[in-house]
Order: sequence, then C-alpha cells, then structure tokens
Amino acid sequence: MEEELIEEVVEGIIDDKPSFLTYLLPTLPPVTMSLLTLLLIAVLFCGWKAPRWVKPFGSIAVALSAIAWLWKFIGAFLDIKLAGALSPMVFMDGFQIMIILFLYGLLIFLVSRIIVLIQKERY
Repeated sequence: MEEELIEEVVEGIIDDKPSFLTYLLPTLPPVTMSLLTLLLIAVLFCGWKAPRWVKPFGSIAVALSAIAWLWKFIGAFLDIKLAGALSPMVFMDGFQIMIILFLYGLLIFLVSRIIVLIQKERY
C-alpha cells in the first residue's frame, strides 16, 4: 500500500514538469526561428561551398536575434505603458523565451567563427 502511494507521488512529480520541447519550443517566435535556422543552414552550406560568406551570415544571425530580442522588449514596455502594469511572472516568461532565441543566434555566430578558423588553417 505504501509503495503504491510512493510510486503515485513520484510519477506525479515527474509527469508534472514540462519538458523543453513541450513548453518553451512552441512559444518561440516561428518567423525568427525559421530565419535563424535558414541562416544556420546557410552558414553550413557556405562553409562547404563559399567560404567568404560564412562570416557575414554568422553576423547576420546574431544581429537578427538581437533585433528580435529588443523588439520584444519594446513591445513589453509599450504594454506596461498602455496597461499600466505587467506581471513580473509574465515578463520573466517572455524573457526566458527570448533568451533562448538570443542564444540560438549566438550559437550560429559561434559555428560560423569555428568554420572560419578551420578554413584559415587550410590556406
């Protein structure tokens, strides 16, 4: 009897936590994520075919993610101005989502720099 109760409690604790794929990923902005994914593909393709274009695509990715991040902050500040208040929990949820977007752009930038370093050793 006690073991069944313990198993139910443990299953309830484990099942109640949302995973990354079910909670955060669907809430990310789809257009920006699509553009960043296309830039990642472009960086990898250019690393193979057009080495001169790797650096600019990486820079565009980090700039796009920074612009999208700041755009959401401007929207949040306008909501505060118009509505008079914004819940700190809502603000932190949005901040968490946009940090993931910014980190994705930085990851693409890092990949582009690594590709540039690898290709410089060839010459």
